[in-house]
Amino acid sequence: AKAVASPMTPAQVTLHLDRTQASLTRTLENAIPRTVRLASTLTDAQVARFMTDRVKRQQERQHDFATESKTQMLKEFREKMNERLVFWIGKVKPAQEPLIAQWAEWQYEMMPPWLEFQEAWTKELARLMKQRQDPDFGKELTRLLQQGDGLMDGRFTGYTDQSRQRTIQWLSDLSQSMDLSQRAHLYTLLKDYAEDFEAMIRSR
Repeated sequence: AKAVASPMTPAQVTLHLDRTQASLTRTLENAIPRTVRLASTLTDAQVARFMTDRVKRQQERQHDFATESKTQMLKEFREKMNERLVFWIGKVKPAQEPLIAQWAEWQYEMMPPWLEFQEAWTKELARLMKQRQDPDFGKELTRLLQQGDGLMDGRFTGYTDQSRQRTIQWLSDLSQSMDLSQRAHLYTLLKDYAEDFEAMIRSR
């Protein structure tokens, strides 16, 4: 909240993204053992239902990308980003519309490798779930959850690294473009979240 009160450089954005990622990693590491224990108790019917739903959603995304025009998908990506920005910074200014358009182009560019990765990840999960009683099941599922972007010979890792660098510069550019009312909106939102977290800590 203090940082967003002023325009942020890429280095400042990187610092806060790194801290956020470290927090998410700790949360994931705490949740994975529970996830593995739960997965090992599922029945065949439960696994079938879960995988059927995941595969169906994956196929729907692939179908949408294959059948929708680029113009329509870019429009949808712009609308989604605009909605997110309205939540975080309030009314979007005309000068920020090129940033939204740029983000939409990146999303469209990343869709093919992302869909390919999601398909590979889902297939690997389906393979593991058939081996729930194997001694190495817990280790293998943990590996998939922690290091899943290493699938496809690590090709997707390159895309995620590229996306991260783009995101850092984009967030810095967005920060530079914000006016005082947008900074106040974002500051208040983040400050409220901080107060919520403090209240959670006190109530433990």
